[in-house]
Amino acid sequence: MNRLLNFRNIFYSLILGIVLFSCENDLSEVQQFVVEDQVAIEVGEGVEVIYSDSGRIEMKVTAPVLHRHLDRLNPRRTFPNGLKVLFIGKDQEVESWLVGKKATEYENTHQTIIRDSVVVFNKNGEKLETDHLIWDQKNGLIYTDQLVRMTTIDKRIWGYGFEADREFKHWSIKAVKGELKIDPNNLN
Repeated sequence: MNRLLNFRNIFYSLILGIVLFSCENDLSEVQQFVVEDQVAIEVGEGVEVIYSDSGRIEMKVTAPVLHRHLDRLNPRRTFPNGLKVLFIGKDQEVESWLVGKKATEYENTHQTIIRDSVVVFNKNGEKLETDHLIWDQKNGLIYTDQLVRMTTIDKRIWGYGFEADREFKHWSIKAVKGELKIDPNNLN
């Protein structure tokens, strides 16, 4: 009888050990199955983000959809369905605005990359068109090294590379490829 109890204890201990050790998962297998980025995303719809300094509004960003990626190493916000940014001057009037079909804002570098049909306007009637633009929030610049088309009141200018202040008041095209004078009364 004593031998039977001892055998049962060994048998149950062996079964319990097999069950406990067989439930261990390889961490690399789990990471392949569940990508951290897929789990750590906040989604917002019909979003308006207001940036202010000392109670003064500096920018308004509106977007139909915002994804906030809570990745510890690379936190970012993506705007998969586009965005519109209003740059507001010291007089609290809109100085310029920007639209694009896709954008990614990198929180660590304070840069936003806007892609696909990017257009920047200012209240002077000037318009910039490109497919790739970087908005450097820390330094207050917008720039690109891609092809751009600038339309002013009396000219259309093409070139590669562009830089402007965030209000789009002062701008320059790096490598001008062509300039065409236009009749301001007939912009079509």
